[in-house]
Amino acid sequence: MKIFLVIAGLVIAFIAYVIIDDTVKGIKNKEKQTGRIYEKINYMPDYDTIPHINPEKSSGNADLLASDLVEELHVVKLDNTAKEALIGKWPKFYMSESYIGVTQASAPYLLFDKHTGNYIRAIGRIGRGPGEYALRPYYSYIDEKNDRIYLQFWGSILEYNIQGEFLKATDVPLIKSKRFQFTVNNDSTFTVFLMPFPLDSSMILKFDRQGNVIYAEPNRIGGREDYSYDVMLSDRGNGKALYYCHTSPIIYEYDEKVLHLTPLFAIDKEAEIMTGFLYGFPEYILGSIVVIEKIKGTRDWVGVPKTYYIVDRTDLSVKHVKSFVNDFYGGLPMKPFEAVEDMFIQWWQADELKEAIQQYIGEQKASIDPEALETLVNLEQSIKEDDNPIVFYGKLK
Repeated sequence: MKIFLVIAGLVIAFIAYVIIDDTVKGIKNKEKQTGRIYEKINYMPDYDTIPHINPEKSSGNADLLASDLVEELHVVKLDNTAKEALIGKWPKFYMSESYIGVTQASAPYLLFDKHTGNYIRAIGRIGRGPGEYALRPYYSYIDEKNDRIYLQFWGSILEYNIQGEFLKATDVPLIKSKRFQFTVNNDSTFTVFLMPFPLDSSMILKFDRQGNVIYAEPNRIGGREDYSYDVMLSDRGNGKALYYCHTSPIIYEYDEKVLHLTPLFAIDKEAEIMTGFLYGFPEYILGSIVVIEKIKGTRDWVGVPKTYYIVDRTDLSVKHVKSFVNDFYGGLPMKPFEAVEDMFIQWWQADELKEAIQQYIGEQKASIDPEALETLVNLEQSIKEDDNPIVFYGKLK
């Protein structure tokens, strides 16, 4: 009996320890989300040898138009007539020439026609078997030319054809981190951009379908084991990409042609901000400052853009974006957008867009060009409040 009581006591003590430890970790994570972003980060070897910028301080203001970013801007309503095509909150969109892919929490990856918005099919499903994923895929790549869709789940890249048939899973070699973005190269190799953990020896890996490593960029930022942060990749499709992750203040440019990573600049330690978005244009880099908010009813956090800023590539001077408007649609104020590969993507919940258009017309009707006003009215009247998200998209300049 005494032995039983001792064992029971040890089990209870262990359970209590786990609960307390998890609670403390949760408190620390919450503090970290609202406090200094880059605390306890290894800034060497690049931080002290490159220029610094502080996006909170600017040399002036700038106005930004949608036409500054894209030649054309399209809008599509995603079909929701089929029950399985319903899209919840905080979706993530991916695009190719003909398709829109959508990831969302606790739901399969959905494929839509980019031009009509018609629902096509689900790719994979929630589960733990071959071709299934237990959680939301972290990243996707649509290789339309080769009839492939790739989903990143945990430490693997899942490969399907566009008809939805699962083909294979490729495990990413030599990594401990399970969150990464990737590209599929013309020679069918993968290049993975990861948020490295302390034990990861690399931050970029290029490897073939058999898992043979072709190139490995050494881990230069240290990192920490924390899945609440992301690695970001801004790719203009010209063989170069801006690489940065939320556990490091350093912004890099990666050149796929010569397999080289160059530090461009760093966010100054004095700036207690998180960069949520960067996109490189020939003359400047457009970035956003984000605040971290908890998604209601979940354990997840999301970075919500607070303001945009522009970094001049020549002298690294910073300007704040004072106004950001959709001049393709009569000057309608723009909400935050994303750059995925070389596509501008901005999505609205249907009721949110309908209300925004009504409010804008009510306040600015007299100053809106008649043709643009007609376009806005037609768009507003076509939207039902329970529609799937409405997506604006265009190819970035």
